Amino acid sequence: MDKVVSKVLPVSCNCADTVSYKINENDVEIVKAFYKEHNAKLKDGRYLKLTIELWERKRTLAQNNLWHEILRKISQKTYQDIELVKQGVKDVAMQEYGYTAVINPITGKDAPKPSRLATVKEMAILFDVTFIEGANCGVDLSEFMENMKEWKEKNAS
Repeated sequence: MDKVVSKVLPVSCNCADTVSYKINENDVEIVKAFYKEHNAKLKDGRYLKLTIELWERKRTLAQNNLWHEILRKISQKTYQDIELVKQGVKDVAMQEYGYTAVINPITGKDAPKPSRLATVKEMAILFDVTFIEGANCGVDLSEFMENMKEWKEKNAS
Protein backbone atom coordinates (compact mmCIF):
# COMPACT_ATOMS: atom_id res chain seq x y z
CA MET A 1 0.00 0.00 0.00
CA ASP A 2 1.21 3.50 -0.75
CA LYS A 3 2.44 5.56 2.15
CA VAL A 4 0.34 8.64 2.65
CA VAL A 5 2.34 11.84 3.00
CA SER A 6 2.99 12.73 6.61
CA LYS A 7 1.58 16.22 6.13
CA VAL A 8 -2.06 15.29 6.48
CA LEU A 9 -4.49 17.13 4.24
CA PRO A 10 -8.27 16.79 4.11
CA VAL A 11 -9.44 14.34 1.47
CA SER A 12 -13.07 15.40 1.54
CA CYS A 13 -15.30 17.82 3.35
CA ASN A 14 -18.92 16.64 3.33
CA CYS A 15 -20.34 19.36 5.54
CA ALA A 16 -19.13 21.91 8.09
CA ASP A 17 -18.56 19.24 10.77
CA THR A 18 -17.27 16.38 8.62
CA VAL A 19 -13.70 16.13 7.38
CA SER A 20 -12.00 12.99 6.06
CA TYR A 21 -8.24 12.44 6.31
CA LYS A 22 -5.91 9.79 4.99
CA ILE A 23 -3.38 8.98 7.68
CA ASN A 24 -0.61 6.46 8.17
CA GLU A 25 1.02 5.10 11.32
CA ASN A 26 3.14 8.25 11.66
CA ASP A 27 0.12 10.54 11.83
CA VAL A 28 -1.78 9.18 14.84
CA GLU A 29 -1.38 12.58 16.46
CA ILE A 30 -3.82 14.01 13.92
CA VAL A 31 -6.64 12.04 15.55
CA LYS A 32 -5.75 13.50 18.93
CA ALA A 33 -5.56 17.00 17.46
CA PHE A 34 -8.94 16.57 15.75
CA TYR A 35 -10.48 15.48 19.05
CA LYS A 36 -8.98 18.43 20.93
CA GLU A 37 -10.12 20.86 18.24
CA HIS A 38 -13.72 19.63 18.37
CA ASN A 39 -13.90 18.86 22.08
CA ALA A 40 -15.77 22.12 22.79
CA LYS A 41 -18.63 20.99 20.53
CA LEU A 42 -18.99 17.82 22.61
CA LYS A 43 -19.76 19.83 25.73
CA ASP A 44 -23.08 21.05 24.35
CA GLY A 45 -24.45 17.51 24.04
CA ARG A 46 -23.06 16.61 20.62
CA TYR A 47 -21.06 13.51 19.78
CA LEU A 48 -17.88 12.99 17.86
CA LYS A 49 -18.13 10.23 15.26
CA LEU A 50 -14.76 8.80 14.29
CA THR A 51 -14.61 6.19 11.54
CA ILE A 52 -11.35 4.42 10.77
CA GLU A 53 -11.07 2.42 7.57
CA LEU A 54 -8.19 0.64 5.89
CA TRP A 55 -7.47 2.62 2.77
CA GLU A 56 -6.63 0.84 -0.48
CA ARG A 57 -5.40 2.34 -3.71
CA LYS A 58 -8.03 2.77 -6.41
CA ARG A 59 -7.41 1.46 -9.88
CA THR A 60 -5.37 3.72 -12.10
CA LEU A 61 -6.38 5.24 -15.42
CA ALA A 62 -3.59 3.26 -17.08
CA GLN A 63 -5.07 0.05 -15.64
CA ASN A 64 -8.52 1.03 -16.82
CA ASN A 65 -7.30 1.90 -20.33
CA LEU A 66 -5.40 -1.39 -20.68
CA TRP A 67 -8.38 -3.39 -19.43
CA HIS A 68 -10.69 -1.70 -21.94
CA GLU A 69 -8.21 -2.37 -24.77
CA ILE A 70 -8.30 -6.06 -23.91
CA LEU A 71 -12.11 -6.05 -23.59
CA ARG A 72 -12.35 -4.30 -26.97
CA LYS A 73 -10.23 -6.98 -28.61
CA ILE A 74 -12.41 -9.75 -27.14
CA SER A 75 -15.50 -7.82 -28.23
CA GLN A 76 -14.26 -7.50 -31.80
CA LYS A 77 -13.17 -11.13 -32.10
CA THR A 78 -16.42 -12.49 -30.64
CA TYR A 79 -18.72 -9.97 -32.37
CA GLN A 80 -20.22 -9.02 -29.01
CA ASP A 81 -20.94 -5.61 -27.53
CA ILE A 82 -18.06 -4.49 -25.29
CA GLU A 83 -20.45 -3.72 -22.42
CA LEU A 84 -21.77 -7.30 -22.53
CA VAL A 85 -18.20 -8.65 -22.49
CA LYS A 86 -17.31 -6.35 -19.59
CA GLN A 87 -20.39 -7.38 -17.58
CA GLY A 88 -19.73 -11.05 -18.32
CA VAL A 89 -16.15 -10.77 -17.06
CA LYS A 90 -17.29 -9.01 -13.88
CA ASP A 91 -20.03 -11.61 -13.29
CA VAL A 92 -17.58 -14.52 -13.61
CA ALA A 93 -15.03 -12.65 -11.46
CA MET A 94 -17.64 -12.15 -8.72
CA GLN A 95 -19.11 -15.66 -8.83
CA GLU A 96 -15.92 -17.68 -9.19
CA TYR A 97 -12.90 -15.57 -8.18
CA GLY A 98 -13.96 -13.40 -5.25
CA TYR A 99 -14.38 -10.06 -6.99
CA THR A 100 -16.30 -7.73 -4.69
CA ALA A 101 -20.09 -7.85 -4.82
CA VAL A 102 -22.39 -4.94 -4.04
CA ILE A 103 -26.15 -4.97 -3.54
CA ASN A 104 -28.09 -3.77 -6.58
CA PRO A 105 -30.50 -1.16 -5.19
CA ILE A 106 -33.22 -2.10 -7.69
CA THR A 107 -33.19 -5.89 -7.45
CA GLY A 108 -31.72 -6.27 -3.96
CA LYS A 109 -29.39 -8.97 -5.36
CA ASP A 110 -25.61 -9.20 -5.47
CA ALA A 111 -24.02 -7.50 -8.46
CA PRO A 112 -20.35 -6.99 -9.35
CA LYS A 113 -18.81 -3.79 -8.02
CA PRO A 114 -18.49 -1.14 -10.78
CA SER A 115 -14.94 -1.24 -12.15
CA ARG A 116 -14.58 2.54 -11.73
CA LEU A 117 -14.67 1.91 -7.96
CA ALA A 118 -12.28 -1.06 -8.03
CA THR A 119 -9.04 -1.14 -6.07
CA VAL A 120 -5.73 -2.14 -7.63
CA LYS A 121 -6.15 -5.66 -6.20
CA GLU A 122 -9.69 -5.98 -7.53
CA MET A 123 -8.53 -4.88 -10.98
CA ALA A 124 -5.90 -7.63 -10.87
CA ILE A 125 -8.75 -10.14 -10.47
CA LEU A 126 -10.59 -8.59 -13.42
CA PHE A 127 -7.46 -8.80 -15.57
CA ASP A 128 -6.92 -12.46 -14.71
CA VAL A 129 -10.54 -13.35 -15.47
CA THR A 130 -10.45 -11.32 -18.69
CA PHE A 131 -7.44 -13.32 -19.91
CA ILE A 132 -9.09 -16.62 -18.93
CA GLU A 133 -12.38 -15.76 -20.62
CA GLY A 134 -10.59 -14.38 -23.68
CA ALA A 135 -8.70 -17.66 -24.03
CA ASN A 136 -11.96 -19.61 -23.56
CA CYS A 137 -13.39 -17.62 -26.49
CA GLY A 138 -10.33 -18.37 -28.63
CA VAL A 139 -9.01 -14.80 -28.55
CA ASP A 140 -5.22 -14.35 -28.78
CA LEU A 141 -4.27 -11.81 -26.10
CA SER A 142 -0.52 -12.45 -26.18
CA GLU A 143 0.14 -8.88 -27.35
CA PHE A 144 -1.02 -7.68 -23.91
CA MET A 145 1.09 -10.11 -21.85
CA GLU A 146 4.15 -7.84 -21.68
CA ASN A 147 2.03 -4.90 -20.53
CA MET A 148 0.49 -7.09 -17.83
CA LYS A 149 3.88 -8.35 -16.68
CA GLU A 150 5.19 -4.78 -16.37
CA TRP A 151 2.04 -3.65 -14.57
CA LYS A 152 2.14 -6.55 -12.08
CA GLU A 153 5.82 -5.88 -11.31
CA LYS A 154 5.08 -2.19 -10.71
CA ASN A 155 2.03 -2.82 -8.55
CA ALA A 156 3.08 -5.91 -6.59
CA SER A 157 2.08 -5.48 -2.97
